[in-house]
Amino acid sequence: MNISEPTIDMLATAAGLAAVVWLVMQLLRPVVPADAYDRWGALLAAVVGVIFALAYTVTSVSPVDGRALLQAVLVGLFGGWLSQNVNSMVTRAIQPKQ
Repeated sequence: MNISEPTIDMLATAAGLAAVVWLVMQLLRPVVPADAYDRWGALLAAVVGVIFALAYTVTSVSPVDGRALLQAVLVGLFGGWLSQNVNSMVTRAIQPKQ
């Protein structure tokens, strides 16, 4: 796999999933009120991560068993959590230094 070409297989890794969840969260940011996003954004990111990881597992892994589903949930939670750290790093990078 060439790293410069994004593929659906990125959803099998927490780092690849973090990038995808971060992009989705940036699309949701203007829709969700700021106070709700600040309070529930990390949980929403984890849920989005789990949904994407489960979707990847169901469509790509054969047979789908309990172990595969558990791994998808864990990768989704971790990827969603990582996406919020990506959000913090990007925010710090684009904000002017004080």
